[in-house]
Amino acid sequence: MPPAVADSVTVVASFQVAPGHEVDFERWAHDITGAAAKYPGHLGASWMRSKGGYQVVYRFSDHALFHDWHESSTRAELLQRLAPIARLVTDDHLTGLETWFELPNEPGRPAPPRWKMVIVTWFGVFPLLAVLQWLVAPRLATVALVVRVGLFTLIVVATMTYLVMPRLTTFLKRWLYPRLS
Repeated sequence: MPPAVADSVTVVASFQVAPGHEVDFERWAHDITGAAAKYPGHLGASWMRSKGGYQVVYRFSDHALFHDWHESSTRAELLQRLAPIARLVTDDHLTGLETWFELPNEPGRPAPPRWKMVIVTWFGVFPLLAVLQWLVAPRLATVALVVRVGLFTLIVVATMTYLVMPRLTTFLKRWLYPRLS
């Protein structure tokens, strides 16, 4: 799946399948995934099976294109076909920091409470900003403020997204997701 862009929408949907309808559901999952892929802005989908249920994580490049798919007659018809074989349990749209809190081997798990996300994010951002202020800021004193701020935010966001948050989320898994322990 391509990396998320700044304004992308990530959706996590969970389904409970009626006993004996797993093959029907998998056929339906293939159909809805194919239909969504035809819509502009679709960035991909990943299906997972677990304990009698299924989860899909899919992304759209922006809110407007996601809305076009989400409110489409195509999707509505496919959801009507779902009724006899399974039910949609959750349909969570993630647009913010929630995506930083996906566990590497457990995509689709709902995000922890916001207050925990704030604390963990602060634990990641504070040391990064402190190091940047200590090591980099003095060397950029003559650079325009807007350029410095732009550079610092780019470094912090990229480092948080690709290095810090995956490790912090895994390290603090028991505290973030106590029901998993």
